[in-house]
Amino acid sequence: MPQKQSHLTTREFAERTGLSVSTVSRYIRDGKIEGKKESGRWMIPEDQVGRVAAGASTPAEPSAAKPAEKPAAPPPSPAKKTASGQKRYSVEEFSRLTFLTPEGVVKYLKEGILEGGQDEDGRWRVAADNLESERIRHLVR
Repeated sequence: MPQKQSHLTTREFAERTGLSVSTVSRYIRDGKIEGKKESGRWMIPEDQVGRVAAGASTPAEPSAAKPAEKPAAPPPSPAKKTASGQKRYSVEEFSRLTFLTPEGVVKYLKEGILEGGQDEDGRWRVAADNLESERIRHLVR
């Protein structure tokens, strides 16, 4: 009779593997380990512990090799310039450059934590200078 597979929270998984909780969350988002949301918490099958070594992932597939772990420096083309010449990113582009979700980026824009605004089409644009801001620098990938 098959046994029910146990699951771990991100904290439990981090403790077993020696990774930080934020790294575990990033591995789930990047598809390096499996996980699913249950009642608002990530739950990770216990067998996923074997997929990572302390501090480094073992690729689940050849395409998940270690060099793909860290994104390359942002290409200069995605940022658009405003009439004043300042570079701006879309919410999605800025989210990929930071550890913020697109919803978090919009929230920070509305609260004034990030500089930016809506363009003529009503889409939020984020000033590239935010990547150098003391308040945001620790969130840059």
